[in-house]
Amino acid sequence: MITLAQKTGGLFLQNSNDIDGSLRQVVDDGDGYYLIGYQPEASTFDQRTGVAKFHSISVRVKRPGLRVRSRTGFFGTPDRRSPPALTPIAQITRALSSPFETGNLRVRLTSLFSHSDKEGSYLNALLYFDAGDLTFTQDPDGMRTAIVDIAAVTFDADGHQIDGADRTWRFHVTQVNYEEMVRKGVVYGMHVPVKTAGAYQMRVVLRDFTTGNLGSATQFVEVPDVKNGRLALSGIVLGAEQPRTQGDGDPAEGQLASEDPNVTAAVRAFRPGTPIIYAYKIINAHTDAAKKPQLVVQTRLFHDGQEVYAGTPSAMNSESQQDPQHLVGMGRVQFGQAPPGDYVLQVIVTDKLAKEKYRIAAQSMDFEIRQ
Repeated sequence: MITLAQKTGGLFLQNSNDIDGSLRQVVDDGDGYYLIGYQPEASTFDQRTGVAKFHSISVRVKRPGLRVRSRTGFFGTPDRRSPPALTPIAQITRALSSPFETGNLRVRLTSLFSHSDKEGSYLNALLYFDAGDLTFTQDPDGMRTAIVDIAAVTFDADGHQIDGADRTWRFHVTQVNYEEMVRKGVVYGMHVPVKTAGAYQMRVVLRDFTTGNLGSATQFVEVPDVKNGRLALSGIVLGAEQPRTQGDGDPAEGQLASEDPNVTAAVRAFRPGTPIIYAYKIINAHTDAAKKPQLVVQTRLFHDGQEVYAGTPSAMNSESQQDPQHLVGMGRVQFGQAPPGDYVLQVIVTDKLAKEKYRIAAQSMDFEIRQ
């Protein structure tokens, strides 16, 4: 919200704990001001390439005592009541350039940072969407078919596109599986590379190949710098306890099977009493002379912003793991009569062998308890 206000010339009030005072300040702010606008040149909106270019704006005043708030820039997208037909690539590109969710396909996005020696740093983009929004064709053999184009990109704080990935996914399922997908929804995972550490906005767009209908979702994510050797944690993969779990805690690419998508890492909506498993990676842990790490792990739980549980810090047992630079931590949480609402699980890892300034890393993941 702070970033949105700063980038659009708005006013954001925080940390005052005074609603009445904040409202008065907002009202006072609008009592006296000059509103300035300008008409950009027509070439600003040239979209023959299908890509909307970002144009920066800088406003300065000479009179002392005046304060300027303005947008930091805009995309050169013309306002048209009836936009011309776009190619599929141009459709996806335009949707990716919008920081707001849009389209007819309902999409939910969860972005999890991860790292491996093979792929380097990347984001796990977990998508949950309603298969009933897609158009399935009926094949002569009774099978149902649909094709979906998926594109995911990261934007930095200045709105510049940094990295991305795209996939084309073809459903070819029986009538029974089709009905199950429509009833439950679909969970899909894809990896998006991230070459540089920093704060990013990830945007994902789905396109129905048959109708051209689009759906998009956006999420902010922080990518730590693992190249400097400092302790870091991956995103927390959180889901209902299953008979078999993935060993490294990293969701695979492609469709992710589940009896109930609500209890996967993509949605994280659980019923009271459901055992919840969480997993994460510990990156760049230091080791002693015996090549053993000395890590202490603590978990905390928050409900509607208030801490409701703080676990006792305990030493992590990593005897069975071969790579001390990529250790997997896991845990289990089970609620009894937990009230419905929004929760946040926080994992704090302390590396006793690291320098004092860099020995602590933390990661959090939100979830929901539903009746």
